Amino acid sequence: MTSLSAVLRSGGSGVYQSSRPVGDILELAGSEGWRTVHLDTGDVSDKAGLMDRVQRAFQLPDWFGRNWDALADALSDVRSEPGVLVAWTGRAGLDDTTRRTTEEILTERADDREGAFVAVLLEG
Repeated sequence: MTSLSAVLRSGGSGVYQSSRPVGDILELAGSEGWRTVHLDTGDVSDKAGLMDRVQRAFQLPDWFGRNWDALADALSDVRSEPGVLVAWTGRAGLDDTTRRTTEEILTERADDREGAFVAVLLEG
């Protein structure tokens, strides 16, 4: 957890894997003043279900496009000071393409350096 603490304190970005409880991750980020988003896809298996969860978790408007480009655009608009941390649980139940594509989009968002953005991929 020390490395995640250091990333949050420095305002860094990235995608990390962790086996820590989601509550611990969210509490740590919240204590550093970060906006936290818990993306739980534990009971969905496909892109449509993922898009429903993304829309809810990020409180996106009804006109959210529900496709990969719309997801990338929506995440590029998500900003907060000092940063945004997404804790993603339930990835294992998604089909491989949906899981990999979502991970790629999260990585692209973290790499764009437009505001601090951390995604933590949690087991379970």
